[in-house]
Amino acid sequence: MILKAQQANCSIFMLTDEFQAVNCSPDIQVRSRFIELDGLRGLAAFSVFLGHSIGLMKGTEALDALSSSPLHILWDGAGAVDLFFVLSGFVLALPFVRKVENPKYLQFCIRRAFRLYPAFWLALVLSLAFRAWGYNPSGMEALSDWSRSMWTSNVTPELFLRSVPLLLGVDSRQIDPVAWTLIIEMRMSLVLPVIIVALNYSRGVLFDLAIFLLCLVLGNVVNALSYLPLFAIGAVLAKHHAALSMGLSDLKFSWWIGILCVGILLYGNRWIIPELSFFQQNIGSGFGSTIIILCSLTSPFLSGAFSNPVLHFMGYTSYSFYLLHLPLMMFVTSHLFPLTNSTFLCSVVVLAIAYLLAYFAFRFVEQPMNKLGRDVTINFTK
Repeated sequence: MILKAQQANCSIFMLTDEFQAVNCSPDIQVRSRFIELDGLRGLAAFSVFLGHSIGLMKGTEALDALSSSPLHILWDGAGAVDLFFVLSGFVLALPFVRKVENPKYLQFCIRRAFRLYPAFWLALVLSLAFRAWGYNPSGMEALSDWSRSMWTSNVTPELFLRSVPLLLGVDSRQIDPVAWTLIIEMRMSLVLPVIIVALNYSRGVLFDLAIFLLCLVLGNVVNALSYLPLFAIGAVLAKHHAALSMGLSDLKFSWWIGILCVGILLYGNRWIIPELSFFQQNIGSGFGSTIIILCSLTSPFLSGAFSNPVLHFMGYTSYSFYLLHLPLMMFVTSHLFPLTNSTFLCSVVVLAIAYLLAYFAFRFVEQPMNKLGRDVTINFTK
């Protein structure tokens, strides 16, 4: 019991998505980084890519049957986005709730801006370049209505300028269609410090639950905050993940498998119960994502699988890959599909180029800007 208490109180902090161990007893082995969460994030980004690749195809009976099967979870892009949001709440809250230290609001927002904006602006410019350098809409005519619904209008200076700050509502289909999720990330980054402070002042599980329920109500009644509960549940998980992980690891294997299956079913609730409302689907997927994250942290098998070098690479390049893959898919497919009549070949080519671009974006944009953001806020707060 003493060892478990010590383990629960070990402080594990995150800075720009990297976990560092501090203040831990030397006889307790604590990982310096949750590499498995990188792998999980990488798989989620790849799931979005698969969903968009399959979304290129015109609907057929076989494709409809496949989409209605349990295999749909492999390309459940909406579920993957919900997982991103829960992970964001978790990793952003973790350094503060474990130390019971309130974030400095301006410092928090500046670091978040340096994390989100540079790679997004790069993707914005590249998306415009893909459109200007010969996007061929006639090459998409044999493909799905969804694929032909993007890049249909001219990009006006007003639309571009409204897209830049990631705070205003825009028709993101005309530049980078995944930008809508970045708008949510930035907006929630402005609200999340308030939730973290509330969790730090809370002194019991019931109060933490009340904070989450308040976020749930706000998300249900305020459209701009509809995804707030997902960030909130991630923050609550950050506060209690050590105790929950220990409780989960103490269960019999059959119970652990059952809980993981419940998490997977909740994560994929959109194809199980499509009649649920949009908000109910998001919340169900958020709870499922929370369970999957916990299982990833407690299972040696999942932890090892998500920590392998391939998934690690997919994880640390996942942000830029997520931003770049769909504009690149539109550009490449519009030229390659008329020549090959194969969406599979188009997707393979896009996959290779997208990961190459994502690596360079991570190496030369994300990493330097993250460091600059830390340096700026350290000097700013002296």
